[in-house]
Amino acid sequence: FFSEGRVMTKRPGPSPDLWAGHDPQALKKRCLSYWAEQSDTEAGMTGGIPPTFAAADCKESLEFLVVVQAERGGAPFATALDCGAGIGRATRAVLLHLPGLRRVDLLEPAPQLRRKAREDLGREKQVGRFFPQPVQDFTTAQRYDLVWIQWVLMY
Repeated sequence: FFSEGRVMTKRPGPSPDLWAGHDPQALKKRCLSYWAEQSDTEAGMTGGIPPTFAAADCKESLEFLVVVQAERGGAPFATALDCGAGIGRATRAVLLHLPGLRRVDLLEPAPQLRRKAREDLGREKQVGRFFPQPVQDFTTAQRYDLVWIQWVLMY
């Protein structure tokens, strides 16, 4: 182990539990309530950031994934899971543009956002299933080449 360029002789102690004293179900309910109040628009998903920033965010995300794909020897991300997909903003602007993508599934617990994503993306041949769970409750036997989690973990 290293610390400021020196070898440490013992392991650092455990990290403090940031969720200690918090009820996970209450936190989940509060997050779902927040998203239930947001509009099913891009501005609603991004907290009203300017469209130019949202466009740059998607452009940079796609460029990042192309670099990661190259680092994987060019192997395509054939299957992807968009976690906290909202209205499908990242699926539409990023994931569907990945070379070699065959299917992307969307994971979104907020019914009105999932409904909007299905309306907007349901006819896309690469869009697969729409899962209604929050990310912390999701389990699957499906293997994904890419699990996309963007703007989600803070909720």
